[in-house]
This record gives sequence, structure tokens and C-alpha cells, in this order.
Amino acid sequence: MTGPFPDIVTPRLILRGPESADAARISQLITPGVARWVGSWAYPFTPRMAEERISGARAWTEQRKAAPFVVTRREDGAILGWIGVTKVAPDRGTLGYWLGEDFHGHGYMREAGPPALRAAFDWLDVPVIDAVAQLANAASFAVMNTCGMTPVGNRMVFAPSRNVEDMCGVYEARRV
Repeated sequence: MTGPFPDIVTPRLILRGPESADAARISQLITPGVARWVGSWAYPFTPRMAEERISGARAWTEQRKAAPFVVTRREDGAILGWIGVTKVAPDRGTLGYWLGEDFHGHGYMREAGPPALRAAFDWLDVPVIDAVAQLANAASFAVMNTCGMTPVGNRMVFAPSRNVEDMCGVYEARRV
């Protein structure tokens, strides 16, 4: 257990709370190919930026404003990416996730998504969690579908990491 809730174990993965020791590896995983799809993880993402993200995520977790997880591989503990939900309103959270480029196409995030979403619903006590992805990001929509999320429309979303607005598909899941 590396946070206020137990690690989540799936057949191939362990989802655990982020730790300061993860900063260097997280920094390495944010490449231009990853950053182009995420709105709040800039490239370059320095180890210092990663340390700040981890520290902030841990503080928000303690305040029940976030449910962040580092995605690790069970067989060797390798850090593959990040998934988490941030509470953006009393009744709504937003899911965000990414994997390092070497780990794309293996179904890791489709495996991590559903249990992370369930944990976030419980921890944050919100009835709705949404997620957005650029319209060309088919892999993210596959993750959202696997999480039981349904499309609710499209909207422009500001990506501070790239200082642009992108047209994104919006999905949501309701607590059951």
C-alpha cells in the first residue's frame, strides 16, 4: 500500500499510489509521442516537474480530491504509465491516463481502467466520472469503452501542456 487505499492488482498489473522515487522514470516516459495526446503532461516533463506532480497528487488524494495510480507491471515492477481521476466538482470527476510509448498496444490501459475507475468512484464519492480524448485518439476511446463509459458529445478542450484547444470526444460513466 503506497497511498490511502490498497494497491489494485490485476492479472498483469499493479496500480499503486505515486511515490517520490517514481519521478525520474515518469519523466522519461513522457515523450513527444505521449505528450501529443495528453493535455496536462508537457514535453519535456522534467524529473522536478514529475516530483511536483507526485507531491500534488498525494496531497489531493489525502483531501479526497484525486485518486492517482502509477501503472506498474506485476512481473517486474516496471512503471508503464499513470491513471487517475481528479474531482473537478462536488458531483464529478475526470479520468486521465497515459502509457509510455513502448507499452502501447498491449492492452495494459484497458486492463487498468475499470478497476481504477471503480476505486475512484468509491474514494471520491462522485456520481459521474468523465473523460475526453482528441477525436483521432482511437486507443483512448477503446479504454473508455472498456471502462463502461458512453459517449455524450464533442467539445473543445484546452490542453495547457500544448497551449491549444482540441476538439475532443467526451465520454462519461455513472456510479452504479
